Formats: sequence, C-alpha cells, structure tokens
Amino acid sequence: MSFFNTPAVVETCKLLHVPYLAADSNLALLLFGCTFFFAMQWASHSLSPHLFPHHFATFNRKTRCDWDLHFTGWIHALISTPASLYLILHPSPALAADPIFSYASLEGAVFAFSGGYFAYDLLISLWLVRTHGVPFVIHASACCFIFFKAFTPILMGVGPNFLVWEFSTIFLHPHWWLDKLNVTGSVLQLVNGAFLLLSFFGARIAWGGYMTYVLWHLLDNPRMSPSLRWGFRAANIALNVLNWSWFRLMILSVLSRLKKREDGKAGDGTAEPGKKKEL
Repeated sequence: MSFFNTPAVVETCKLLHVPYLAADSNLALLLFGCTFFFAMQWASHSLSPHLFPHHFATFNRKTRCDWDLHFTGWIHALISTPASLYLILHPSPALAADPIFSYASLEGAVFAFSGGYFAYDLLISLWLVRTHGVPFVIHASACCFIFFKAFTPILMGVGPNFLVWEFSTIFLHPHWWLDKLNVTGSVLQLVNGAFLLLSFFGARIAWGGYMTYVLWHLLDNPRMSPSLRWGFRAANIALNVLNWSWFRLMILSVLSRLKKREDGKAGDGTAEPGKKKEL
C-alpha cells in the first residue's frame, strides 16, 4: 500500500466526491504531472538562454517567463493530443456503454496527467494574474474543475473530445516563438499561422461547438446533480467564450503578419540593419 491509496487518502477523496481519484495511480499521476510541468518550466528557463543566446540577450523578464510558459504548454499539447485522439477512436468499453457515469483506468490516467498540467497552469496563472490577466485564470480554473470532477466519476467518456482542443496549441506556441526569433511575417510563420487557424477552428470552434451541444444534452440526465450540471455548463460557457475571443485575436494576429510581409515586399524587403522589426 502506498501513500496515495491509504485509508486516509481514500476517505478524503470520498469526502471531496472524487473517489476515483484514489483509484489506480490517479492521484500519484496528477501530482507527477504537476511536478513534471514545473520541471519543464525550469528546464526551459535553464537551457533556452544557451540555445538562443543572442535573442535572449534582448528579452525582458516577462518575455523570458512567457517563453518558458509557452514551452510547458507545447509539451502538454504534444502529449495530450495523440492520447485524446486515441481515446476518441478507441474508447474503453465501460465508457462506450455509459459515457456519463462510468470509469475506466486508461481514461483516468490521461485525465490525471492533464489534470496535473491544469493544476500547474492554475498556480502559474494566479501567480502572474497582474501581468497576464484574468482570462487565463478563468481558463485554468474551468479546466481544473472539469478534470477534477471527472473522478466523481462524471462525463469521463466525453472528456477526450474536449481535451483534443489542445491540438491547436501545437501550432500556437511556435507562432509566438517565431515572433521572438525575429522571423515575423516569414513563410514559415505564415504556414504555421494557417495551420493554427485551421486547427483552432476545427478542434475548438467546429468540433467544440458540436460537442458542446452533445454535452448539454448529456447534462440533462435526471441522475445528474444540479450542482454538477450547472458547474459543467458554467465551465463550458467560459471556455467557449474564451475560444471565440482568442480565435478573433488569432485571425487579427495572422493578418497583421501577412500585412508586414506585404509591406516588406513593397519596400526593399529588408529590415534596417541592427534593428529588430516592430511586432
């Protein structure tokens, strides 16, 4: 018996109405996930200045911090996207039969690890709320609620359909990095921007909109407690509002890069020697 499934831990999870968090190795995996992403942030903080010394010499403290946070988000997206796609295509039999109230070990492991990331994300968002804003706190809080309450168990069968939203994040972070590496408006960034918009619209707006419709009908199940029903609906509304807001900003961002590229071609096509392009 390990610490994570001692009677005290099991009883605490029951009191919090997430008994399956103490099942299998879910709690250990959640804590490992949170620790892992703090370690990834530290690794980026330590190694990136040596990998990009000339660029980091021009970065202020906030930009260096943002660089590390983009790295941790990118790592999570690279792990969670294939995992969620696999679970969508190959759901566990118990969840295929009952996606609302059943539990399965494989989905539980994926949810625990991503729950660890969102716990990390919430801690970082609260720490940086003055410089990064409230929307990131709202996003992280909504995700933490969803992934924590999944161990009730509740809606674990549809969870991978929302975790796959992270697919667009694979292209989001390189788009930001390319700006900081002084290749704004390059062909590489514009191609990446096209994939970013397509993946964001496909995964979060189109597929997310359809799954929101499915989710709201599932939440009408008479066995669902009112608190969980409206808790999930509130989290879903918040995440969809943020998706539409961010999608608008992404379109404007990509268009601005395209305009910079066209303006460069209209001139001599080069930046002034020794000066960074304005972003």
